[in-house]
Amino acid sequence: MNDLPDARAIFLNVMPEAYLAHMLSAHRSSDLRSKLPERLGRLTRLLGGAEQPQSLGEAAAQSWLAERLTHDRIAHPWPHKILRVDFDAFLADPSVHLTAIFRHLQIEAPAWLRAGDAASHPLMRQHSKSLDHSFSAADRADRLRRSRRENAAEISDGLAWLERVARAHPHAARALAA
Repeated sequence: MNDLPDARAIFLNVMPEAYLAHMLSAHRSSDLRSKLPERLGRLTRLLGGAEQPQSLGEAAAQSWLAERLTHDRIAHPWPHKILRVDFDAFLADPSVHLTAIFRHLQIEAPAWLRAGDAASHPLMRQHSKSLDHSFSAADRADRLRRSRRENAAEISDGLAWLERVARAHPHAARALAA
């Protein structure tokens, strides 16, 4: 970003419990496992050491923390160039957050957004990584409810892991408190 003085970025954040529920859902656990070694290595570098996760819930928590600390490290020198957006708040009121995103990126908002119609836009009913796959905010909420029910123990393990790491590492504590 130093080479591009006008560069801007959007960081999409998810609270730890929702992230764990999402990552522990049947559709995401293989992704979690495949990226675990890289994320653990990154977390070890960022914290100067990290407790090895002992369960899938702890692995999901480690993944959240690695990504959150990476965001923090990137944003640190350029806080005015980064807009952090809470994903659940975005889904609750996409028009407000999309307006802020376009403003932050210094791009004129499209007419449908200026009309305040973001929630009903077709893109809000598609999966971000597979546009031919239908996936709405209601679908996500349903998946999270199911995962919270089916993975309650793993989610609890993951949240406990985050608390232990936060007690041992101030950077982790700040990430968890944010």
